[in-house]
Amino acid sequence: SARPLLLLLLLLSFSFSFAPRVAEAKGVHKYDEREGIVVWAAKIGSVSSPASTYRYHSLPYCSPKLERGKPLSLGQAADGNRFVATQYDVAFKVDAPSAVLCSRRLSAEDRAAFRRAVENDFYFLLDVDSLPVWGFVGRQEEGVNELWTHYSFEMEWNANRVISASVVPGKPVSLDDAGLDAIDFTYDVVWKETKVTFGKRMERYRNHQFLEDHMDIHWYSIVNS
Repeated sequence: SARPLLLLLLLLSFSFSFAPRVAEAKGVHKYDEREGIVVWAAKIGSVSSPASTYRYHSLPYCSPKLERGKPLSLGQAADGNRFVATQYDVAFKVDAPSAVLCSRRLSAEDRAAFRRAVENDFYFLLDVDSLPVWGFVGRQEEGVNELWTHYSFEMEWNANRVISASVVPGKPVSLDDAGLDAIDFTYDVVWKETKVTFGKRMERYRNHQFLEDHMDIHWYSIVNS
């Protein structure tokens, strides 16, 4: 199957499209402890159709009352990104227990939109301190379409810099359940120190093994099926 290769190329494209933004922002990415870090939603799309991307909130995820965007680099714009600030509350070097991002009532149309996304291996891309953070909308488990409703943010720091960011999914719910009409979307945040320096942080994102290790093992098994 060509799907593993498609995924790897997609992840590498995320890294390269974000690299110019990191270079432009040197000297800006310094944080005080407990300082807030904006989590930007960039886009969603299908692994099998990488040229087609959509706004993150074209799926019925938690939406802020007022949308706030940010400028794009040429590479990010060409890659189909459309940055909008999310409601995730992430603070530098502050672990956060599980919290509710929002509670949503799902219409039949909402459930169908998420189900189509899962069936078509839709991913999402976030931006955390100009680092690409990716994950899948859900999974198909024994013929059942499941939506991830919880994400754990795994963050690394060195001195006063963010070095890496990734998400691990949890709490799947069945989208095939006709009785599913409400969902709590939740998240938590865990930080750890690393010896990797800020100047070398993007090198990790161009390493094939790092990309595989930072995809949940089940996500990676999807594209190897």
